[in-house]
Amino acid sequence: MTAKAQRTVEKNQRLVRKIARRIDGYALAKAMKLGLLYDLAQALTDLGLSIVTARVATYGERAVDAFYVRDAFGLKVTHETKLADIRKRLLALIAAADPVADAAQ
Repeated sequence: MTAKAQRTVEKNQRLVRKIARRIDGYALAKAMKLGLLYDLAQALTDLGLSIVTARVATYGERAVDAFYVRDAFGLKVTHETKLADIRKRLLALIAAADPVADAAQ
């Protein structure tokens, strides 16, 4: 991975960590990739979460997606292991969708 691609991934990771501290909200700022919104929503659902609200905004080639999620019982996700699983899954999708990283490979 090039240094530029690594910086992009790290920037996205910092954003996800910052937003994830809100416990029930995950927001992702990302260059647009066809199907990324679907992939993120599917990943959250696969992890057993219910998406209560999703807010999506685009700014040219950039998107800001915010998912407000609850667990199977309708509660905020507070278990550290579950939060780590969510972060890991979303970060993997973001890294895989990074157009800078794709161009470098």
